[in-house]
Amino acid sequence: SGASWTSQFTVPAPGSGVRIPSDWNFAYDSTGLLHAAVLGGCSTGCNVYHGTTTDPTLLGAWSWTGGGTKINTAASSGNADQPWIAVQGGKVFVGYDDFNGGSGVRVAVSNDNGATFTVDKPPNNGPVAGNLVNPGTRIATNDAGMVFAIFGVGDAPSPAGVHNVTY
Repeated sequence: SGASWTSQFTVPAPGSGVRIPSDWNFAYDSTGLLHAAVLGGCSTGCNVYHGTTTDPTLLGAWSWTGGGTKINTAASSGNADQPWIAVQGGKVFVGYDDFNGGSGVRVAVSNDNGATFTVDKPPNNGPVAGNLVNPGTRIATNDAGMVFAIFGVGDAPSPAGVHNVTY
């Protein structure tokens, strides 16, 4: 009844030497396959990884895209943050923050249920000059397979430590 909980460490690292956990986000597709977008390797720079499993209680049931290679662009290598996942009709979308040269946002796309990610584009016009907040990129899909992104842009905090953020 929710009075007690047990932690089960059943999500393996995507690849050798990749430290996790950091940021995690999960979504089931219509076939019951669980997809994960995780942030890993943050001791030497953060990257985004995608994995799937048919049984989240079994460590050995996980499979990682590209055998555990990062899915974020080379330009954002080591500078990714806060992956967010959405799945719809065999497409997998992973939105993430890109701190390479500012506070940018990106969405990686797989058209083959996460086997490969061949598209990685910003959903806006690139990093916003003067943005001093973590964009906190979040995504969602609709039934037509379109993806929608929301993220924050803000200035320096006030003396009270409060940012004015526009979404």
